[in-house]
Amino acid sequence: MALINLCRICLFQNVQLKNIFGKNENDKEISKLISSFVEIKVVEGDGLPSTICTTCYDKLLAAIDLQQQITTSDALLRKELVKTEAKEEITRDEDISGTESNCSNDDNQKELNKNQYYCVECNKQFKNRYRFEVHNTKHTGAMPFICAVCNKGFSMRWVLNLHLRVHTSVKPHSCKVCGKAFKYASALPSHMRIHTGVRPYKCDVCDKTFTQMGGLKAHLRTHTGEKPFICEICSKCFGEYTSLKRHVKTHRSEKNFPCPTCGKCYNDPSSVHRHMKTHTGEKPYSCDICDKKFSARGSLKMHIRIHEGVKPHSCKICGKSFTQANCVVRHMRIHSGETPYPCKLCPRRFAYSHHLVNHMKVHQQ
Repeated sequence: MALINLCRICLFQNVQLKNIFGKNENDKEISKLISSFVEIKVVEGDGLPSTICTTCYDKLLAAIDLQQQITTSDALLRKELVKTEAKEEITRDEDISGTESNCSNDDNQKELNKNQYYCVECNKQFKNRYRFEVHNTKHTGAMPFICAVCNKGFSMRWVLNLHLRVHTSVKPHSCKVCGKAFKYASALPSHMRIHTGVRPYKCDVCDKTFTQMGGLKAHLRTHTGEKPFICEICSKCFGEYTSLKRHVKTHRSEKNFPCPTCGKCYNDPSSVHRHMKTHTGEKPYSCDICDKKFSARGSLKMHIRIHEGVKPHSCKICGKSFTQANCVVRHMRIHSGETPYPCKLCPRRFAYSHHLVNHMKVHQQ
C-alpha cells in the first residue's frame, strides 16, 4: 500500500485531501489537533501520510468541540453539585430535631438521590432512567420492542431499528473506494482492509494472516479439526457455516437450475456457475507458489495446504494425516476392507476407482 495521496485517518484514496502540517482557518496546525485528541506522535517527515480527507477533518473538529463541551459541562455541573451539597449541609445543621440516626439516614438518602433508580434484583443503582429500564430487561427477559415483520423481540428500540434493515435491505453505509454498501457501519472497517491490504489477524500455527477475525477462526478449525456446524438431516459436520448452507441445498428434492450446455440440474444458480467452468475450461484461481490453476476457490485452498504442509484431517485408527477430508474416507478403506468399485466383467472388486480403471485395461487387451 502506497503511503502517499491517502487519508492518514481512514486510509481512503481518491478523496479530497488537506495537508495536516498546514494551518486551518483558525490558524491551528492540524497535526497538533490530532496529537491533542489522541496520544500519538504526528511528526512531519515520519514516513506516514501527511494528508487527511475533508470528511475526517470535519469529524476531528466535531470531536474536539464535543470533548471541550463535555469538559466544560462537567465542570459547571460539579460546581453546582458543590453548592447543592453545601445548602443541604446547612439545612441539616439547622435541623434541631435531628439525631445521629437521622443524620445517617440523610447520608443514605443523598446517595440514593444521586442514583435514584435502584434494581431490586442485583442492587445496582442508576442515575439514568433509560439505562435502568434497559438493565431491568436482563432480569425480566422483557422484549418490549417487537419487529412488525417477523415478530422478533428486542430490549432496546435502536437494536430493533438496526434489525429492520434485514427486511428492508437498506444499506446506508457505502465504501468510498468501490461503492459496495453495507447495512451496518461496523462492517466498513473490515471491508476497507480489502483495499488497504491490512491483515491484522494472524494464525499462531502457520502464520497465515486474515483481514477479519471470522476468517481466522474458520481457518483455525483446519488445524484443530473442529466441525461445529452439523446438518440436521444427515448429521454431516462442517468447519464453516457457508459449507453447511451449500450442503443443505443438496438435500432438496427440487433441482430447478439446469446447465445450459449439458442439462444437468442443480439446487441453485451458484452451483450451475461453478459447474459451467468444467465446460469452458475456465480456471481463474491460481497458486502464487507454483502457478497451478483451479476452477474453484475451494480447490485452490486445499492445494495450498500441500505447500504449507498443513494436514488437518487425520485417521482416528492409525493417526495418519491428510490435507483433505475425502482422503481420510478413501484411506479408511484400508482398515475396513471396503471395496465399493466392482468390475462388471469379472468378480474382482477394488477400494479405489483408479485401481478399477487400471484393471479394466486387462480386459481390453
